[in-house]
Amino acid sequence: MGTVYYHTSVAASGAVAAAREIQIRGFSPTVNVSFNASLNAQADLVLLNPTYTFGTPVLGGQLAVGVIGLFGWSAATIDGTLTTGFGARAVQHHPSRT
Repeated sequence: MGTVYYHTSVAASGAVAAAREIQIRGFSPTVNVSFNASLNAQADLVLLNPTYTFGTPVLGGQLAVGVIGLFGWSAATIDGTLTTGFGARAVQHHPSRT
């Protein structure tokens, strides 16, 4: 019986921003958009590999048959903030997914 335990933990984040000045009939407001996001994930997995080896030689070697099973759990979370602004007004949105 071969067994393997695998644990991983992953984290990443990033940010992007843009600003643009637009012209509307002599009015020149600036539009700002920014987005920040982060990802956190982890997994705990067990790989089970029971194998049976036959006693009678086959073609000069030992015949072995095995089955592999993977068991465990994983979870991931994504968090982000979207900020938009038009002139002096700003709006933020905080979505979160698990």
